Amino acid sequence: MTLNPFTLKELRQLTRSKTIASSLVGFLCACLAVCYAVPAFNAGIDQSTGAVVFSFINAILMIVCAIVIPCNVFARIDKERGGSKRAVDFTLLTALAPAEIIDGKLRGAFSLIVLFSTAALPFGVFSYLLHGISFASIFTTLATTATIAVFSSHAALALGVLRIGHRLRVFVFAVVLVLGGAMLLPALAISSAGIPGFSSSGFLKFVAVAVTASCILRGFAIASFSPVVMERDRPLRVAVLFAFIGWGAYVVSLVFLPGFKVYSWIVVASDYLCAFAACAVLLALGASAQEEGYSRRMVAGRPKTRLKRLLAWPFGTGAANGMFFAAALAFVVAVAWPLAKPLVDGYCIGHKVLDAHGMIYKVEFEYAFATVLMYVFSVILLVRFLWYVVTRKVRISPMLVPLAAVALFAFFQSIPAIRAIALAADWPDYFFDMPFCVLKINRHPLMHLCYSGGAFALGAVLNAIVWWRARVRIADAQVGCRK
Repeated sequence: MTLNPFTLKELRQLTRSKTIASSLVGFLCACLAVCYAVPAFNAGIDQSTGAVVFSFINAILMIVCAIVIPCNVFARIDKERGGSKRAVDFTLLTALAPAEIIDGKLRGAFSLIVLFSTAALPFGVFSYLLHGISFASIFTTLATTATIAVFSSHAALALGVLRIGHRLRVFVFAVVLVLGGAMLLPALAISSAGIPGFSSSGFLKFVAVAVTASCILRGFAIASFSPVVMERDRPLRVAVLFAFIGWGAYVVSLVFLPGFKVYSWIVVASDYLCAFAACAVLLALGASAQEEGYSRRMVAGRPKTRLKRLLAWPFGTGAANGMFFAAALAFVVAVAWPLAKPLVDGYCIGHKVLDAHGMIYKVEFEYAFATVLMYVFSVILLVRFLWYVVTRKVRISPMLVPLAAVALFAFFQSIPAIRAIALAADWPDYFFDMPFCVLKINRHPLMHLCYSGGAFALGAVLNAIVWWRARVRIADAQVGCRK
């Protein structure tokens, strides 16, 4: 069996790491102390002793696997990467592809997670012998902790390869670590009181969500780690596309399952559309921060046939490619809810599903996704076009485009409040007629749909002209090279 050289390098360094060795010894000592202390403080063994012992062991395991190991992953990649000006480009030092380097880092983290989880198994058997917990609960709890640890490792690696300075990278990781630790505290508190019940369907959904988010973070890490002159965005977009299709198939399959409830399905479908609408916006912001045109390496690596080139274009690296992919994803999200409305309304009428007021339930605000997404994309496109106009005179980094777009969109949302304060009055209905304000768009849905559609069309046309001119320049350069 051929082992990835970077995986082998990670495993060798991890076995020599004093942090990992001391963490393992400390984990074993802490688990041993818990096994002796809990029965002693309870003045004996009762029917819940095993559950309490294992809850404390799992809490220690979660701290090690979900906090200590991700911190180790981040520290190692951050040290190797250095600052933004002296960042190490591993792809120039080795023949390995960026994906192999990222996967080698992840496999090293997975090996540590398996190591600590395996070390916790004997204490799980001891907890079972003390009564109060089953092997199924032990397995589910350990699998849940391992899933959280895997996601945390992906997130730490994605933060460690960001193209920013060392200090800013550490600050961002510290903020995310504090927020993530605060989210884990309730789980640790519940764990210390006893093992919570976890249904099989809920556990599988949790694992599926964590795996989906981890795959997307892996694609983002590859995109951030790869050199700017090579194709780097394909893994991220492929992961998003497969996640969108897979979860879409799951949402549709719920309709055909026995015991279908329209209220529960609407909640699941709304969460699905909101998640991927946010993903489309993030992809658009990332695309707006890229430079115009393509490098010679990208042009030389394109498929030879026109059909393959057309199919590969949405997944290629570039501002136009990324914006097109994000807009296509947003378009599917925007039209999904209006297309589902007749089906849902027909089901509610046929089965006489009543709402809280005793009326036949009907889907409302079906244009909300389309309106909000077109407003957001129009702001991004317009700011991107303004950047192109300004940068012809003064050199400005495209990294400022997403920051300016977010600030401008947030300013638009604050205008009704500013007007109300200036007039010292309540918010009248006409305050919500203004374009780009998504607050209470349900009061004038068709008007806002027309506003957002016009703004999006304007931004798309202006940027299409810019990108077409960039394409013509590249084609002329290629012709000149041939001559």
